[in-house]
Amino acid sequence: GPFTLTGTATDDGLPTGSTLNTTWTLLSGPGTANITTPTALTTQVTVTTAGQHQFQLRATDGTLATTDTVTITVATNTAPTVNAGVDMTIALNGSAQLSGTVSDDGLPSGSTLTNLWTKLSGPGTVTFANPALATTSASFSAVGTYVLELSSSDGALITHDSATVEVTAPASPPAPTISPAGGSFVQSVVVYAQPSVPAATLRYTVDGSDPTAVSTELLGSVVLTTSATLKVRSFSASLPPSDIATAPL
Repeated sequence: GPFTLTGTATDDGLPTGSTLNTTWTLLSGPGTANITTPTALTTQVTVTTAGQHQFQLRATDGTLATTDTVTITVATNTAPTVNAGVDMTIALNGSAQLSGTVSDDGLPSGSTLTNLWTKLSGPGTVTFANPALATTSASFSAVGTYVLELSSSDGALITHDSATVEVTAPASPPAPTISPAGGSFVQSVVVYAQPSVPAATLRYTVDGSDPTAVSTELLGSVVLTTSATLKVRSFSASLPPSDIATAPL
């Protein structure tokens, strides 16, 4: 970006009627320099190439001239450094804690880093808590392998890095608790059941088949009047069906 050259020049006023004139020039350095107002003591300059540049300020009263020099080092803008963090495996009902890091050299002057998480590949939808933050979380709509990319731009240069997230099917919750869990009875028995996860619906069968989402709902307890094999299972909207609790009665 542009920078400012600021010089000073004074004179004794001789020869009588003379005018002091000043001029900035580029003595050495890579590339070229655009000096906005070369005859002004204070002027803006833009160079085409980073590196060390030596500028000369010359002042003359029409008879005598004096020069002085100043060296300006223009730094090279380097791309941001980006690390998307470690690869990981999570269950579908969980979220990936993305711990990306970004850093930059602060150039161009006055620039601000812009970060963005995106999905490069994967079978489902990825929802980022805040895609503009290097450290954020992500949830997934389907089981599978996802490649997530973190990019960072300083306005002139951009860098990318990626992390792989393996999303697996969530594990089945434990089987419900049944009491009594077995035994014999003479006329009838009341069997109590509790789900292993909060807010789950219990469903049961007494014909030896495994309970499904449309099996009879068990509301706290069930009364059996004949011998049967009671099977109970929890169902929840956010989890797979639980393991099955079996009670031969």
